[in-house]
Amino acid sequence: MAIAAALLVTGTLAAVGGMILLGKPKRRRESWAALGFGGVLALAAIIVFFGRPKMSEVDDRYAKAHPPKPAAVVDSASEDGPKLCVLNAARSRVTVSKTDDVTLDWKSDGCVNGKTQYGANAGSWSRTFVPNGEATVTIQSYDPAKSRYVVERFLLPADTMDAAREIRAKYKNNACTSDSAQRQSVAEMESAIRQSLPANPNERLVFDCQKAPPNTAPKE
Repeated sequence: MAIAAALLVTGTLAAVGGMILLGKPKRRRESWAALGFGGVLALAAIIVFFGRPKMSEVDDRYAKAHPPKPAAVVDSASEDGPKLCVLNAARSRVTVSKTDDVTLDWKSDGCVNGKTQYGANAGSWSRTFVPNGEATVTIQSYDPAKSRYVVERFLLPADTMDAAREIRAKYKNNACTSDSAQRQSVAEMESAIRQSLPANPNERLVFDCQKAPPNTAPKE
């Protein structure tokens, strides 16, 4: 977007300069060259703007540019226990939220901090929060294989918020549970709410996690 803006500004300046020179008979050739150059830059700005990557492509492009190095040992962050998660600014889109480190206590059954049950979804676990007093839906997810914690926030109009609240109200489970049927219910709730949301969030915070130091208190 910054490149597109720079091209557009430069193209506009070139076009303005060309129009000024157009009034000078002896510099008609330079004026048409400046106008043509400005038009090319404006076209390039449009191509760059509409060709910019979507947020959903950021992870894929980052992964291609930064291939993972083979691990000599098993990553302890994928195991159960407290995690210390640090923001990865290159993968994130931050607008208004704080970017402090996050600590969470992860269990392989999707229990987070001993109180919140996450729902399983293709290897990742997530929980959606739909508050009554706000116009924002928040999805918190953890991928144990990648040791990655993600927070996505969607700023929504009133009708979409109402639809998300209606879906949330159908599911009563909040606490961690060992009942597979209840965990499946949470996963179904997550899927239903996601289908009511836009394709891309307004904000996406990506944290890389590792095993937390001893005596670290969870702070989700």
